[in-house]
Amino acid sequence: MKEISINTFAPTHPHDNQLTVLNDKSRFKLIRAGRKWRKTSLMVSWQMENAILCDKGLSYPLILPYQEQARESVWLDHVARILLEFDKKNFPYKKNEQALSITFPHNKARFKLLGANNEVALRSISNWGAFAGDEFDDWKSHIWYEIIRPNLLTHKAPAVIGGTPKGMKNMYRLAQEGVFKEFHFTSFDNPELDRGELEALIKEAKSKGEDY
Repeated sequence: MKEISINTFAPTHPHDNQLTVLNDKSRFKLIRAGRKWRKTSLMVSWQMENAILCDKGLSYPLILPYQEQARESVWLDHVARILLEFDKKNFPYKKNEQALSITFPHNKARFKLLGANNEVALRSISNWGAFAGDEFDDWKSHIWYEIIRPNLLTHKAPAVIGGTPKGMKNMYRLAQEGVFKEFHFTSFDNPELDRGELEALIKEAKSKGEDY
């Protein structure tokens, strides 16, 4: 793989458990992780780096349940921090606020945010170099099989799907098929989170009853 001089995890670096996922060679990866484990930052940074290293001018989407969610939780946060790194290193890029995309002039590749709720916009795409899907348990269950998976055929694109589990829903069912390499993490598996704060949160949750 080509080397990259840009830290797409800036201003930090991937923690050890994120590196476990990133260094795994499986084509399809499923991350079932607790809140604030940094699964979203992993997917954003992975796709941004894929786009930078691409030599075919392909597109690298990150798809969330809703595009407005993608704007608020990813574009204004994770993408913004990476663009600060680009500016610091004078790394050229073109930002499109309306399309929620970043295009790189050196190879014409593009990172783009999309919403799974707009199924029409996701169909019959053949230029994806890799795919990332977040909060997968909030998607309609057929989208992966009928829309996303066929889009990966042309370039044999890899995929990372993740989310915080919500019972026996999409991620659980996907795991049963044995196609994806599974990764399971709790919030405690992010070494950067304050343990005292996590323990306080657990205590608060337990006070609401077993079902909660």
